[in-house]
Amino acid sequence: MRKKMSVLAFLLLSAYVLAGCGSKNEAAPKEETPALKTETEASVEPTKELDEEETVKDAGISVVETGFSAEIPDSVNASPVIVGEKGVYFIGENRVIIMDSETDDARTLWEGERVDGWDEMNATTGGKGILLKDNLYFLNTYYVKNEDGFTVPNYALVRLSSDGSESEVVYNYGEEYANYNMYFTDGKLYVDASGVGDLITIDADGRVADITDSSLASSSVAVPDDYRMVTYVNNGNQTAFPDDTIKNNGKMVLINQDYEYVLYDKDGSTSLLGGEVSSYYNGKLLINKNTDDYSGYDYGIVDMKSGEYTYLCYSDNIFSIVAMDDDYVYTSEDAQDGRSTVYNKINLKSGKIDMLLDKQYSEDSSDVYVNGTMPCVLDGKLYTITSENYAMYNEIIDLSTKEETVSGEAYYDSGIGQVGKLERFTEEYTAPDGTVLMTVKAEVLKVSDRYAGAAKINAAMSEVLDNLSDHDADRQEAMTWYEDAGEDNPWFPSYSFDTEVSKITYLDEKVLGFEMNGYDYYGGAHGMPSKTNYLFDLETGERLTLGDLVTVSEEELDSIVIDAYKNNGEWEYYWEESENTIAEGISYETTDFTVTEDGLKFYFHPYALASYAQGFTYATVPYDKLGISYPLKNYATK
Repeated sequence: MRKKMSVLAFLLLSAYVLAGCGSKNEAAPKEETPALKTETEASVEPTKELDEEETVKDAGISVVETGFSAEIPDSVNASPVIVGEKGVYFIGENRVIIMDSETDDARTLWEGERVDGWDEMNATTGGKGILLKDNLYFLNTYYVKNEDGFTVPNYALVRLSSDGSESEVVYNYGEEYANYNMYFTDGKLYVDASGVGDLITIDADGRVADITDSSLASSSVAVPDDYRMVTYVNNGNQTAFPDDTIKNNGKMVLINQDYEYVLYDKDGSTSLLGGEVSSYYNGKLLINKNTDDYSGYDYGIVDMKSGEYTYLCYSDNIFSIVAMDDDYVYTSEDAQDGRSTVYNKINLKSGKIDMLLDKQYSEDSSDVYVNGTMPCVLDGKLYTITSENYAMYNEIIDLSTKEETVSGEAYYDSGIGQVGKLERFTEEYTAPDGTVLMTVKAEVLKVSDRYAGAAKINAAMSEVLDNLSDHDADRQEAMTWYEDAGEDNPWFPSYSFDTEVSKITYLDEKVLGFEMNGYDYYGGAHGMPSKTNYLFDLETGERLTLGDLVTVSEEELDSIVIDAYKNNGEWEYYWEESENTIAEGISYETTDFTVTEDGLKFYFHPYALASYAQGFTYATVPYDKLGISYPLKNYATK
């Protein structure tokens, strides 16, 4: 059978592990390279010294004893989940949530600025932080327009007090990529941000004592010439920073000029690891993945101290690694329909697999997409997210007793459960040999029968679902493409069509608004996102258009919306014909808009006014400029 990998799986391959069992040993070849430079040899010193410092020499590696109390460890890795005295901290890219240790209530401790279309799941997952006494350090992602007009991610290191009472930006990395890996050692905080930034010195109270320009901002160890650091050698709980691996094992993982993964010894010798990427680390062992073809994968374990490689397992079943400790690799596998997740553990000595938990999600749950480092395992407990009644909660599961503790308050509520439920359609279209050629996932909102207009609204949404699930022509096209690709193209990127109801945008006793977002992929560099907003009269069941809401004429509306776009701060980045495009696109019946607190927000899809990288383009018009005639009591009458 010819194997195939979907686009999503291909992109996330470095974050996946395969299950199986076996045992064999291999010896890795060695080559001689220049010896390692330590921080001392690179002459990088903080401008402010820490109290009671004592430098200890060990085989040429500088190790600093700081004299800190137990509240500030000598060394600690960043983690997406941190257990502190006040509760459990869940670190996201744009939000920090604390789950109170006594009440189990969850609340947002800190939240950064976000942009239109920002995913709530991304905001709450995917980050990492370090708790030093009463100070939490983490990286925040925020978005700005660059000089070319593109909305791009920027990164900043933030210090947040453990109770959320104060926060500050410690260092702004700008567009330099920061992958949320941090390591604290010897009184200094190192942030993995493409080697750019400053060295953060921490005082005995866990606060910033000094910021020093340094080429070693990402590590206390200087990476030798002709090598580069592997920035994503990590699991959910620990990162194989050179600071950690050199100090504890005398070795670190680097990439040479031939893009090979090597285990670099402090004496300058290296051992080729082979395979693709050594992805997961527990402080002593590193998991190494290798494949000779596309039919499956060998996994082995590299002892970071001795460099010895031990074969662990082989399989063609793909699992996502959740965590790794001294004894086990913890994995998860999501069902195709998103309604369940199976958690397993793989014995690091025998390769034996045991199921830990089969987590079932109710029909009224949102699809739970695990992003990056969530969930994770700490001390026998699984820290994750769950969904009930279309709202998202933090959850802690004791893996020995299976006891589940769910936060008392949702950190995000889509509002769907207030008005009805979702109806879903899923399909997987395969070739005769089993290769997946196309996947379709679609959902629509069906409102509760308590609304007088429910029957008409639900009939309209059933028609929408039928249209979203009709892909007969795409099935034939995918099959033709697959057959033309032949055996020489085993990595066939399948078509995919995904549409979801993201949130309720407006609700009062008479009017309901909600948004549906989609992403279609036909191959190539990227797919095409889509967005549709619906506004219904809950009494009559009629879909409301722009003409039902406003009293200004279409000609006046053209001028008003064009003016709003010209003053949205992005007009200089739009194409020359954008004014004509807006004028042609504005009408009572077909214009795309959503109801917001500040007014009607108009939007055009990618490529309509600007390049794909610009994404959706928005402009908001206040209600008082539109002559609102329809009763939107929550907003328009304020």
